[in-house]
Amino acid sequence: LEQHFHLTTCPNFPDQLYAQDEKKSVTIRSPAEQEATSSVVMSGYKPKIEPEQPEFETEKPEPEFENTIETMAVKSEELPHPARVSTPMPDQDSGPSAPGLLDTMAASILQFFTSGNLILKIGLFILFFGVAFLLKYAAERSLVPIEFRLSAVALGGLALLIIGWRLRHKKMVYGLILQGGGFGILYLTVFAAAKFYQLLPYTLALVIMIGLVSLTGILSVFQEGKWLAISGIVGGFLAPVLMSTGSGSHVALFSYYALLNLGIFGIAWFKAWRILNLVGFVFTFGIASLWGSKYYQPAYFNSVEPFLILFFILYVAVPILFASRLPLNLKGYVDSPIVFGMPIIAFGLQYGLVRGFEYGLAISALALGLFYMLIAMFLWRRREEGMRMLTEIFLSFGVIFGSLAIPLALDGRWTTAAWAMEGAGLVWIGVKQQRLKARLFGLLLQIGASISFLLSLDTQTGNVPVVNGFFLGCLVISMAAMVSSYLLNKHQKNIQPWEAQFCMPFMAWSLLWWFGGGIREIDRFVPSIDQVNSILIFIALSAWAMGYVSRRLQWRQLGFSPLGLLPVIILFSLDKALNLEQGHLFARWGVVVWILTLGVQYELLKKIENIWPEKIVPLYHQITLWLILFIATREAAWWVHHLVGPGIWVFITWGIIPSLGLLTLLFKGIELNWPVKRFLKAYLEIGTAVPVLFLLIWCVATNLRAGNPTPIPYFPIFNPLEISQIFVLVVLLRWSWQSRAWLVSQEPVLMPQFIYYCLAIISFLWLNAAVGRGVHFWTHVPYTTTDLFQSNLFQAAISILWSLIALTSMVWSARKLSRHIWLCGAILLTGLVLKLFVVDLSGSGSVGRIVSFIGVGILMLIIGYFSPLPPKKEEVTS
Repeated sequence: LEQHFHLTTCPNFPDQLYAQDEKKSVTIRSPAEQEATSSVVMSGYKPKIEPEQPEFETEKPEPEFENTIETMAVKSEELPHPARVSTPMPDQDSGPSAPGLLDTMAASILQFFTSGNLILKIGLFILFFGVAFLLKYAAERSLVPIEFRLSAVALGGLALLIIGWRLRHKKMVYGLILQGGGFGILYLTVFAAAKFYQLLPYTLALVIMIGLVSLTGILSVFQEGKWLAISGIVGGFLAPVLMSTGSGSHVALFSYYALLNLGIFGIAWFKAWRILNLVGFVFTFGIASLWGSKYYQPAYFNSVEPFLILFFILYVAVPILFASRLPLNLKGYVDSPIVFGMPIIAFGLQYGLVRGFEYGLAISALALGLFYMLIAMFLWRRREEGMRMLTEIFLSFGVIFGSLAIPLALDGRWTTAAWAMEGAGLVWIGVKQQRLKARLFGLLLQIGASISFLLSLDTQTGNVPVVNGFFLGCLVISMAAMVSSYLLNKHQKNIQPWEAQFCMPFMAWSLLWWFGGGIREIDRFVPSIDQVNSILIFIALSAWAMGYVSRRLQWRQLGFSPLGLLPVIILFSLDKALNLEQGHLFARWGVVVWILTLGVQYELLKKIENIWPEKIVPLYHQITLWLILFIATREAAWWVHHLVGPGIWVFITWGIIPSLGLLTLLFKGIELNWPVKRFLKAYLEIGTAVPVLFLLIWCVATNLRAGNPTPIPYFPIFNPLEISQIFVLVVLLRWSWQSRAWLVSQEPVLMPQFIYYCLAIISFLWLNAAVGRGVHFWTHVPYTTTDLFQSNLFQAAISILWSLIALTSMVWSARKLSRHIWLCGAILLTGLVLKLFVVDLSGSGSVGRIVSFIGVGILMLIIGYFSPLPPKKEEVTS
């Protein structure tokens, strides 16, 4: 029961379950187990101590133990219970968790210094190095005949081996360590005799090495001595390194290492000793990498490539054997450091071998992809329990390396892609097996891949669009970060709370590489005249894809990404907005691009409005409406400029088109169930208020223009500028009447009276401007403020105009009994009188002054007769 409890609550690597010492099994208990045990003691039960069981084997509880458990369950309600600690169980489909490389190495180092006979371990370690240095020193100075030296060392190794074998029953750990040291010395002796002194033929040395490796594996399996195997293997790997002078044969070195790895493979056939596999993997490819960086030459290819292939196959097979040898409760466990580290390290070494060959790396990637696919098919057909995850990983490797074959045929940039893919794979396995260090290492590995990519930007990236090293490198980095973000978001319950904070940064990192790579690709291969349209359609389609994936995967965070499409559209719509000479937005195939882009925007607004924040959706509808009005107006202005030429016609367009859009929305908008009726307030209130504000400003700006209607002649009032201004004022009046309820709700800021006053003031300014244009075109007075102010004719004309306006307003107010409108007319009349005596009076002897005074005097008489001050409301009531 104790073993079963430990296995189900701590589903980590089997090497961490037990620490053997002197043929006794010591169970490492968690706090939850200790409390469970204390509960048993409180109930009066004393657990029975069972004999040691082999690794990964569990036994059924004795019947009397089961009865005791039942008795404990009955009595548990009568006794006080200690605090219970619940241990979360991993998902069944995710399989047991797997420690990462750093986790395993740290645990191994900790176990080395905390278990067994530490003094013995350190002594053997120092002895081994001392023997190696002694042999090297003696060889360099020829102090003792080499035959005697090697024989003495070999006898010493045999002595350690025999003593360790004799002590295997009394002190098992002590004996195993002695045996490991003996094997290491024998490895060292045979290798030195063959390589440095030629005392043994290579064939005979090879046979002896095979015998030693086989004997090490047999004794370690027979004695359940994992550390014996590790000691022998470590000694075997270190022997040629310590004895090396840099002048030996690499064929002999790799042949020797091949034997050691075959020994590891043979042991893996019987035992799931993960640390042994990891030691062999690290030593083999670590030493191979060091040798390759220092000594490899293209002439060595034919003699080195077979060894690389052999090592690769062995360390693909070892994790398969490891997974198949695991007990049932650990099925599905994946040796992630070797599984994910093998392809990137082997591919890196292969790059060093074939970089001088044309398409060498591409062929290697294709072969690697086919190999992994065949392995995945083989495992799938066997349908062995616990192999599903390994099969999926191998299949993904096959697809990835097969896909990389094309870009690698055109570009040699592989490091970034491999690192980014492995980083995503480590995040995946870390989530599946709940390994924190694997997840963090995977994220860091992706950052390292990105840095490596940036450092290589100055290199050639290929001349084929899309299918080149640069874009595909950006694509791989982007997809790896996006997959990592998705995994962290989907499995938030299985990760640390602070890890979930990495979801959005890695999503942003992914989008940065995706859009950066795509835009740079457009800049390289698309003609400059089409680059704006290409970038816009690329961004729009990417936003649509993100919205689609967000809905399908129910990934809310990704659904926020298309929020950036609208700002991008706004930015691109401003391109050349103030310079109609440079072209227009619908140039070439721009009409298709803009229609498609705006269609994508509305598709996003409709499909993922439930994902976006509630306050954002109406705002985006409003901004999209304004953007459509702006694009339509800007495009119409360009066509008018192109057909008629620059002038007042272009300015008129900026007032007419928004007015037509506003009028259409006021009359027909309510008939659209979506989006207007769905967001009625957003469209018919603030959505229309902003265009209204723009039209008000346009009306004011209109008064500053002379309004030359070339090529048609000018007529007062009946000219394009005056007519368009009247039309705009009518539309504004219609909007203010239709929106009066909303305006009232905004009181006192936007009460209807305020809007009406604004329209009245603008109409007054327009009438003055109309008089000024008439004076300008008929008397050729320049249409400037200074010239018109100095014109007596203009002063007389506006004096008559002001009088007529005052007369009309005061007469109308008297009939309607509107006291405040009459007061407005009176204020205007007061201003007119002041103007007469301050401005017009200075025009001594001019006809304008006479006309002004006489005309205003007569009109005031009429006003006094027909429009007396209306009484107050209370007077009317009485």
